[in-house]
Amino acid sequence: MSKIFQDTTYEPTIVLDRVEGNLRVKGWDQPDVRFDADNKDALDVQQNDFKIEGHCRDNLYLRVPTNATVEIKIVHGEATFKSIEGDVRIGQIDGNTTLKLLGSAEIESVQGNLAASRIEGSLRVDEVIGNATVRDVEEAFIANLIHGNLNYRGVGKDIQCTSKGNVGLRLEVETGAKYKVQAGGNLSCKAEVATGAKVQLRSKAKTIRVKTPEGSDNFSAEKHEFTIGEGDAAIDLEAGERIDFSVTAPFDDFDDAVNMEFAEDMAFLADDITQQVTDQIEAQMSTLNDQLSQLSVQFGGASSDRAQRAAEKAQRKVERAQRKLELKLAATQRRAERQARKAGKRGKTRFAFTAPINIAKSKNEPVSDDERQAILQMLQDQKITVEEAELLLSALEGDLASDGNVPEAPTPPEAPEPPAESES
Repeated sequence: MSKIFQDTTYEPTIVLDRVEGNLRVKGWDQPDVRFDADNKDALDVQQNDFKIEGHCRDNLYLRVPTNATVEIKIVHGEATFKSIEGDVRIGQIDGNTTLKLLGSAEIESVQGNLAASRIEGSLRVDEVIGNATVRDVEEAFIANLIHGNLNYRGVGKDIQCTSKGNVGLRLEVETGAKYKVQAGGNLSCKAEVATGAKVQLRSKAKTIRVKTPEGSDNFSAEKHEFTIGEGDAAIDLEAGERIDFSVTAPFDDFDDAVNMEFAEDMAFLADDITQQVTDQIEAQMSTLNDQLSQLSVQFGGASSDRAQRAAEKAQRKVERAQRKLELKLAATQRRAERQARKAGKRGKTRFAFTAPINIAKSKNEPVSDDERQAILQMLQDQKITVEEAELLLSALEGDLASDGNVPEAPTPPEAPEPPAESES
């Protein structure tokens, strides 16, 4: 077993020429980089200021500061990247690839399956040989060619993808966003639209089915277009086979007063979560500063070197704790504010379709005021943690977005599952 520690900063650059086995990279809140390889002679690492370069001739487990920039040319195995807010840039990965909780990522080639979730910036992939499953890319998701199937769900301001297989989409359509997706097989899309969209559907098999809150219809045509509301976003979908397109109007069964009341509740919840995390920062900083003061008194009569080392160690502990909590605060606040903004936009939504549709409008089951107030009260009474509040916040949004009639995504052919990640 080979283990190497490199002292660096909170924002270093790590460049690996190659990893000749499996790779796992995970962010942590320390200004150090740790290399763990199975073979004691497998690592070759050099450091120049805040840049660390090297390669590994075996499996590698790498811990990096959360804000590190990670560049890897080739991985001759499977790869996992988790909890890195800096940029991740990769050449080729020869196996299945998992991305989770990243700032942004660019990959030239994935020779297996790709699984990605909660990317706060953009995700760009030139080629995926297998299937791709992607959840919640907040900015752009660009995939030039996926040889297997694509399943995408969540937010996204710009999606441009081409898949040779089937495609299943569940979109939370943002104002001004652009979505252009091509499928070689079937394409199923459920779109939750905030203010409106221009929709263009093309099916080489001349089979298009459209379902909206105003009704549904089937079209035996290669192309069908219509506009939802103000048409702020653009949805352009093309399939070699059948297209099933379903759109929901969030909160369409509520009046404006109820919608605005919910938006205000969400904004209040965002502020409350922020205050909770701020209180945690202040409490822990106070405790650690007290410990630092006690150490200064304790080592006051000892040698100056020993006292200095103890003080420096305690100060590093304070800095790490402060940085970790500040990152947690920033992430929590971003998510909560996004939910509040989304609720406000939905409250103003009114839909008008240019295409004639003739069935009764579907009905959403609203979340009660008691349920919303219960979440706020539990948070105020400190019966739930910040993390649990985030989960409840996501669950609340998911319940409101669901109308119980979700079209089935196309069933992909059997393929190897992406690697399961084990916690360190």
